[in-house]
Parts: sequence; C-alpha cells; structure tokens
Amino acid sequence: MRIEWTSYIQTNNELLDSQHKELFSRMNRYFECTECNSTHQELIDTLNYLVEYVKTHFKTEDDIMTEIGYTRQKEHRRSHRELTERLVEIYKELIDNGASDELHDKLARLCQVWYVAHINDFDKRLASYIKAYNRAHNNV
Repeated sequence: MRIEWTSYIQTNNELLDSQHKELFSRMNRYFECTECNSTHQELIDTLNYLVEYVKTHFKTEDDIMTEIGYTRQKEHRRSHRELTERLVEIYKELIDNGASDELHDKLARLCQVWYVAHINDFDKRLASYIKAYNRAHNNV
C-alpha cells in the first residue's frame, strides 16, 4: 500500500503542500512497516509519529485561518477534529488489539479517501483564500 502525492491534490500553497507531502510520507512509512512485518511497538511508534504530525499540521492551518480571518474556519476545524478523532481511534485500536488487516484497511481508507478529499475540498479553498488575502494585503 502506498499513497502517492499527485498534482491533483496540490493546493499551490508552498507551506500547505510541503506539510501535505510530509503527511503522505508518514502515512507511507506506516504502511511500509505493515508490509515488512514490523513489531507491534514499531507500528505503534510509527502511527504515533503520524498522529503527532497531523496535529502539528492542523494547528498550522488553524493558526493561519485565525490570522487571516478565514470565513470558513468553523467547518474546516470541524473536519480537522473529525479526522483527528478517527485517526486517534485507529491508533488506540492498534494499541489495544494489535495489528490486523481490518485495522490497516481502516487506516488506508482514512488516508486515501478522507485526507485526499479534505485536501481537495477544504485545503484548496483555504489556499485560494490565503492567496486572495495576500494579494489584498500586498503580501504576495
């Protein structure tokens, strides 16, 4: 399993895109661990590595939205909460029950569908707003 970065999900915002690429890298690291039969602790550590970066990335976006007065902050933040909650549930399931094909499938679906959909919807709108904000404030 591998999640590929493509221009289809590019926001054209350097900071957002670089963080999204890092997210994909961390997701792929977890899937690589599942394929090479890593230990339970290695899987936990790798998934925790992803969870922590997701929180960092979402905080970055939240801070930007506050700074520029983004008009769709509430729904964007709700999406962040839902994503984080689902990811943490999977993380807790891994800790409590160990690795399973079902757990890996849950994470794969979350990563492929939800993150890509989130980037294509919420983050592309945010990137457009940032661009317009910077133009209006001569911060190009």
